[in-house]
Amino acid sequence: LQMRSGYPWEESDPDLWDGMLSGDLLSLMVHYPLVSDPGAVFHYSNVSTYFRGAIVARACDTDLREFAEEQLFAPLGAELGEWWPPEKNEYPMGFCCIHVTARDAARFGLLYLNDGVLDGEQVISSEWVHDSLQAYSTGEQLEYVPRAGPNFDRTGYGYQWWGLQSGDHEYDAALGHGGQTMALLDEFDMVIVAIGDPFWLEDGWKYGKQLKNLVADF
Repeated sequence: LQMRSGYPWEESDPDLWDGMLSGDLLSLMVHYPLVSDPGAVFHYSNVSTYFRGAIVARACDTDLREFAEEQLFAPLGAELGEWWPPEKNEYPMGFCCIHVTARDAARFGLLYLNDGVLDGEQVISSEWVHDSLQAYSTGEQLEYVPRAGPNFDRTGYGYQWWGLQSGDHEYDAALGHGGQTMALLDEFDMVIVAIGDPFWLEDGWKYGKQLKNLVADF
């Protein structure tokens, strides 16, 4: 959850990147060596989030998509679109490739902005929301991931959420491939959502940086 599993950032390691693109992600859990002790150092790690999704599916003895639809999307009144699975594994990509509308993404953001409550219903616990938005890694602890966008600073990382600062304003954000952004501005009681085509395996970073900077500038 905190990106402190000990696996490296995939794009910094050619072998791990090739392994992730192969689709056989689950085998990486046991076959790929760690670069730091678990819990010790922040490394942004997509495969760690994938492993987390597989663990949830196994622990709950259910299909991950069905679990998400029943426990999250239905209570939100949202619709889960395509969720791309790797060809060689039974689990959807826990770290990416979920298709939802901007409006439904905003409802998810409102859920976190309002301590887990949406339309009067406690969808997830307020304790979980609070814990998710804490900074478990801060400042210099954060491994630099290039091409993120120069118009904001990364100040911390929680449970899959970034702590960011732009100008005088601090905000929490979920940042996705292609620049897709879900930003929580508590001081303004505001959620900002930006969605875009991730240009998978193309130069999606170029456009993604523009979208993240656009939100930061706003």
